[in-house]
Amino acid sequence: MELKINQKFVSFIKLVMKHFKMGNVSDSAIVLAYYALLSLFPILIMLGSIIKLLHGDPNDILTYIKTAVPPSIYTMLLPMIKSAFDNNNSGGSLSIGLLLVIWSASQAMAAFQRTVNRTYGVADDQNPIMNRLISFVWMLLLVLLLIILMILQGFGQGIIMHLRPILHLSTVATKVVAVIRIPFIIAVSFIIVMLLYYFVPSVKTKIRYTIFGSGISVIGLMILSQAFSLIIEYFFRNITAYKTLGTFIVIMLWLYFIGLVLMFGAVINASVQEYYTGSIESTRGSVRSIITNARKFRSEKKNTTKN
Repeated sequence: MELKINQKFVSFIKLVMKHFKMGNVSDSAIVLAYYALLSLFPILIMLGSIIKLLHGDPNDILTYIKTAVPPSIYTMLLPMIKSAFDNNNSGGSLSIGLLLVIWSASQAMAAFQRTVNRTYGVADDQNPIMNRLISFVWMLLLVLLLIILMILQGFGQGIIMHLRPILHLSTVATKVVAVIRIPFIIAVSFIIVMLLYYFVPSVKTKIRYTIFGSGISVIGLMILSQAFSLIIEYFFRNITAYKTLGTFIVIMLWLYFIGLVLMFGAVINASVQEYYTGSIESTRGSVRSIITNARKFRSEKKNTTKN
């Protein structure tokens, strides 16, 4: 029995190594970091404009960003974030920021799809127009979900206090909502990552094959958020002495590690699927396959609810 378990474990590890090599994970993470860096500053501009239009308190969003990113990254991003938030031309900045986000984030999403497809072994014979359309749609959904998450985290307490007299919430209920807010955001983040792994690859897959890799990615990102400052302090201590150049190097390192985590999650998902099914079939990025995947996801969700 123990020998059989060991053989299964060895077989799975071999699949992980196979898909890790197919995805060229290290180089793919560099590509993702580059496009993510291009998307970072337009997102900050757009976020600052949205806060101005909503008459929100930038300090609430700063609190969220401070908890979401490593302290060393927050310190470096703070001047740029404040500059984006202090921009008085909110309408013009929002328009410019939105255009830049649409271009840069769609490029980042397209790069993510290409690298994940390579991990699954379906990099060739894909529909480039359909892939770019999928990237654009996913970019819009992700930006929307990230804005909602930031609003929930940054303005969540204010929203609760505003709704308290309207919904007649007790003090205990208010505290409970405040306590479950963080687990709720983690759960939503897990769902976002899982949906990414389900819809972005141009393969025929099932939602259960994406759960393990999604969990590893979310846990990895949480660990990275806490450990990155220690990595910089002990291994890249002298980089920060180069001021602006050092700032960009550290941010690129952070984005690179995020890319590694996301790519490793895709490797795990591809390995799990091949382990249980024996093969991975390409969908060629067709419209019909996307609709089929959406229907499968909805059907699996209904079956899970019934059970």
